[in-house]
Amino acid sequence: MATVAQVYALADSVPRRFVALILMAAFTSLRYRELAALRRKDVNVVRPTVTVRATLVERQDGSVTFGPPKTAAGTRTVTMPAALVHEVSDHLAQDAE
Repeated sequence: MATVAQVYALADSVPRRFVALILMAAFTSLRYRELAALRRKDVNVVRPTVTVRATLVERQDGSVTFGPPKTAAGTRTVTMPAALVHEVSDHLAQDAE
């Protein structure tokens, strides 16, 4: 487990477009494939929450595509710590396509 200081040190050492990903991975406990499948509509900076509706799924041929979570419990809404709202808002404004 990384300490809070280590998480922020890592976030400070990567290109700007990855900062929100690292902070959300550390502080929301979402899995990488869930984070990678997030879309703008899944992030609510007003509430602040993140809704997991999809995940990246590896097919038998090795290709990766979007798909539903493995179980119904995988589709969920997670509270985003207030400390992340600024970083996530900045990411959506500057780096997200």
